[in-house]
Amino acid sequence: MLPGNANLPIGVPRHLGAASIPRSAPLDAGVALTASNLIFTGEVGGYFDAHDAQSGKVLYRFNLAASMQGGVITYSAHSVQHVAVVSGDGGVMNKKSIPEISGGNPTITVFAIPPE
Repeated sequence: MLPGNANLPIGVPRHLGAASIPRSAPLDAGVALTASNLIFTGEVGGYFDAHDAQSGKVLYRFNLAASMQGGVITYSAHSVQHVAVVSGDGGVMNKKSIPEISGGNPTITVFAIPPE
């Protein structure tokens, strides 16, 4: 194990520390950090979360009803920022080892971030 916050997922600012991004199930999704100081990630329990990058506070939580085992991307279209996430049981994870895994077919869900 590496010292300090070295075990944080790529994209999570080091000042937050591992304990400041609470999880109810293992984190196995990608992590995206935006220029607007938002962190997007998810967990095998099926939740997609948006966090404030400064405090780690959960700003938005959505139950995808399927494990997040894939990536998270952000993009802009027609002057609106979007976040796309992959969920569903793609058969990559062992359900005996991680019983929180849920869901069926792989799915892409896209969210639009409201303008400030």
